[in-house]
Order: sequence, then C-alpha cells, then structure tokens
Amino acid sequence: MNRINLKNLNWNIYFGVFLFVYSFYGFWCMPSFGSPTDEFTQRAIGTENARFIAGHSSVEKLAEHQFFGPIVETPLYLLEQLIYTKDISTKIYLRHSVLFALFISALIVFFLLLKGLTKNDGASFFITLVLACNPRLFAHAHYNTKDTAFLCFILFGLYCFVQFVQHKSFTSLLLAAVWLGAATSIRLAGAFVLMACISTLAFSLKSYGKPILYFCVLSILAFIASFPYLWVHPLEGIGQLITYTTQNPYPWKVLFAGKLHLAGHGLWYYVPLSLALSSAIVVLALFLIFFIRALRSIARKNFSIEQLLILQLFTLPLLYFMITQPVFYNMGRHTQFMLIPIYLGAGMVLSAVWSNKIAKNTVLGIIVLTCLALPVHKGNEMVYFNGIKSFWKPYSFELDYWTLSAKRAMQDLLKEENTVSLYCFDNAVENSLDILPPAERERIKMNPKDSANFELLFFRGTPLQANEKTIFAYGSKNEPYLLVNRLR
Repeated sequence: MNRINLKNLNWNIYFGVFLFVYSFYGFWCMPSFGSPTDEFTQRAIGTENARFIAGHSSVEKLAEHQFFGPIVETPLYLLEQLIYTKDISTKIYLRHSVLFALFISALIVFFLLLKGLTKNDGASFFITLVLACNPRLFAHAHYNTKDTAFLCFILFGLYCFVQFVQHKSFTSLLLAAVWLGAATSIRLAGAFVLMACISTLAFSLKSYGKPILYFCVLSILAFIASFPYLWVHPLEGIGQLITYTTQNPYPWKVLFAGKLHLAGHGLWYYVPLSLALSSAIVVLALFLIFFIRALRSIARKNFSIEQLLILQLFTLPLLYFMITQPVFYNMGRHTQFMLIPIYLGAGMVLSAVWSNKIAKNTVLGIIVLTCLALPVHKGNEMVYFNGIKSFWKPYSFELDYWTLSAKRAMQDLLKEENTVSLYCFDNAVENSLDILPPAERERIKMNPKDSANFELLFFRGTPLQANEKTIFAYGSKNEPYLLVNRLR
C-alpha cells in the first residue's frame, strides 16, 4: 500500500513540476500574442454590465451588450480599475494574464477529474500533458475570454459533478449546478453538458427526484444570476439569447475544407472535422477506441456511469451540430469544449492499457513527441493543424482570422524603421497596436493605402504570393498567412 501511495505521490510531484514550467513558459509567451478582433467588443460587455450593476447605465444600453459572457467580462473590467491609470496595453495584458491563470487552474482540475475517473495517476498525467500542450488551446488561453473561459467553467462543473456521483457529496452537486449554469451564460452549448449530467443522475441514483430538481433549479438560477440583463427581462432575454445563438447571424463567407461556403450556410461536418484537425492524432485514436467500447457496453447494458457521462458530453452537442448545421467559423473555436470528453475518453483507454508495457510505452512516446508541437506553433492559434490537414491543398482553411500576428509584424517593422506608416484592410489590427508599449505605438500610424508606406496583407480566401515588395512573410513557405509589403 505504501508503495502505491509513493508512486501516486511521484506522479503528483511530476505534475507540479510540469505545471510550474508550463506556467512560466505560458506567461513568458504572453507578448508573442497580439490582441484578437473581439477584444474590445468583449471588454465593452464588461464595462456596460459593471456600469449597470453600479446603477450608472440603463437596461436599454445593457441590451446592446447582453451576450457572450458578462460573468467573465464584468470581473475582468472591475480588476482593471485597480490599474485604471495605466496604459491600455497594461490593461489588456492584465485581462490575458487572468485568463491564462484561469486556464492553469482548469488544467489542475482536469488532472484531478481524470484521476478520479481512472484511478491511474500516470495515465492522468500524460493525458493532461498532451491537453495542455495542444497549440490551439494554449494560444486561446492567452486571449479568448469566451471559449477558454467556457471550457474552464465546464471543467470546474464536471469535477464537482463527478465528485457527487462517486461520493454522494450534496455540496458538490450544488457547486456543479452553479458552475455549469454560469458556463451556459458564456456559451449556450453548456445546456448539452447540463443535459448529460441530468441523464447521468437519472441512471446513477436510485432515488433521484430531489437531487435532479435541486440541480436543475440551481443551474437555472446561476444562469440568470450570471446575466444582469436577465434580472430585468428573464423570459424575454432567454428567448432573445436562444434565437441569437441558434441563428448565429454571421454575415461573411466561410472557408473550410477547400471550399468557400456562402454566408449563413452551415456544414454538417464542420464540427467533427475541425475537432479532428486540431487534436493530437494519438488522442483521437484513443478516443475512437473509447467511443466504440462505450457504445458496445451500452448496447450490452453493461456500462459504467463514467462511460455514459463522457459519451453524452461528446454525442449530444455533436448530433445537434450535425443535424441542425448552425454556422461555424474560426476553425470551430466555439466547440473547443468538446475536447474535454475526447481527452477524458482517451485517458480512460490509456489507463486500461497501462499494464501492457508495449502499448503503454508506444502511446507515451507518441504523446511526448506530440507535445513538441507547442513551442513550434505557440504564436498563433490559426496555424496549427495535425497531419490530417495534409489531405487538403494549401489555403483550404482559415488562417489567423483574428489578426493576432499583426503585433509581431509591427514590431518587426519597428526594428527596421524609426517610424511606420501602415495600412491594412482589416481594422482589427489596431487592437494589436493598442497592446504595443506606448513608445512603440507612437511610432506607428495607420493610414489609407494611398498614403501608407507598408501594408499588412492577411490571407482572406485568396492565396498569398510573396513578391519583390515583400519584406516579411509569416507562416510556411507554401502557405504564408501574412505578408508585409512595402508600398513605396
């Protein structure tokens, strides 16, 4: 028994060391990321909701900023008040730092959750390792206050829920309801997680009337409490939110799998393919094994509660997205929460083969090699794809939709020029201008194309080709996603 405990202690120490190095690396990388297109839209949500709570704004004004996670944006804006005299770049870095700290906390919870599901600390460590080193998740954890925060809240809620299922701690059930209700206020897709939990409760408890009732009521109350607009117009606001989310009024064409799809048209295969392209292949293989085994166990009515929960967390949203075909873009960043059941299922399978030395060492070797993708692709969430992408020709998918690489391009220009007169067709690059230090920002002026000296040219459907005017190119040689061209 002491030997087993010592082994578990060692894995906990390994995880602690990894987390320390990972955290240091993540904060060190913070300046590598620019400011995304939605940065100030999200910040405005926090501003208006904070003003409304303080009694300085009307519900009509709040209605313009009711969607997309006031539960996250409002505290972030309030934190900014601690440094309200500082430059805007400092405030943006504060937002990004808090978000990354939240993500680190979620990794700890994921490790604990997987340990509780598998009872195998080693398997839990390596699956958490490969999750943390997913380049897309790592990048989004530095600036995406919608999807990353949603993923984190879901993990916090699932951990509490599994604690209730396994140990019947009623407090854990109530905490799960609060976390998942709050998560649903960030992305309405949290309703699928709630449905999976309710279904699991029905199967796991002999007398489940009161627990399910308490769980449902508290999750709804947490959802409403997370949305100040719903305090005034609960039913009307929920209806507006459902309508907005299901219709997803995205007005532009979407490039996916080599085809430019018409605005407003969804694809049944967008979500499964985007998840497949941005996940570690070894994890996909492990999850496929889990998926087949879980379906077989359910067919034989010999399934575990853990299998049922993970399977539902994946299949409920997947089936909805494939059947209703809502509009998605940005390589499925909206559905990165579905990586949770994928990696949990992979962890269950790795734990099952842990006693087989050959199988275990083969998988662990591939996982370690997979993690090397992180330092290679750390600067931009739109340039990482796994090997499955090689089935398509270059420029078959969106690249750097959020113009994050603009910051690096601007700083590279400042190394060559004392002052820069710059043009870009996408005004979102000015977000990255705001994240620059004031001294650097003052040396760059955004101008119309006919009076600028340099141009930032992002890939937007038309393949980029470097020429004699190109002074910087970012991305692979046959697929650059940004060119810096000299205009005069």
